[in-house]
Amino acid sequence: MTDTIDGAKPARTPDNWDPDPGQRIYVQSTTTGNMGWIVRRGGRDMIKLDRPAQDIVVEYNGSWSQVVEHRRATHSQIVQVAFEADKALLKLLGEYGKAKKDFRDLTEKQLVAWIEEGPSQPPIRAVLYRTIVDLLAEHMVG
Repeated sequence: MTDTIDGAKPARTPDNWDPDPGQRIYVQSTTTGNMGWIVRRGGRDMIKLDRPAQDIVVEYNGSWSQVVEHRRATHSQIVQVAFEADKALLKLLGEYGKAKKDFRDLTEKQLVAWIEEGPSQPPIRAVLYRTIVDLLAEHMVG
C-alpha cells in the first residue's frame, strides 16, 4: 500500500514517515507471527510488514509486540565489562592507582591472566568478576 497515486514513496513528514533502518522499532504479530516495523501513515502508527519488494502496511493494534533483540557477546567483551566493574570497585575500596589502568593497557600476560582467572585479591573482586562472567555467560557467542 502506498499513499501516492504514482506509487512513489510517501514524503517523510510528522504525519507520514518511515524510520531509517537503524532507527526502526521491530514488532511481531502475536496472532500470525508476521514481522514488521512501526511507520506513520496519515498521522497514525501503522506496521510495515517486513517483506522484500512488497509495500504492505497494516493497522497497529494490540496484537503486535515489540521484538527484543539479543545480541551475542564474545568472552572478551564480557570480561571487559567485568574489568570496568572491577575498576569501579577498586575506587570504592580506595585503590585509585589500580583503578586508573585501562583494559587496552594490559600486557599480553596480564590480559591472559585476567581473561582466565580475573582478579584474586581482595576476595570481593574475585566474587564480582565471577558473578558478572557467570551472569553474562548466557549472552555469549557459542
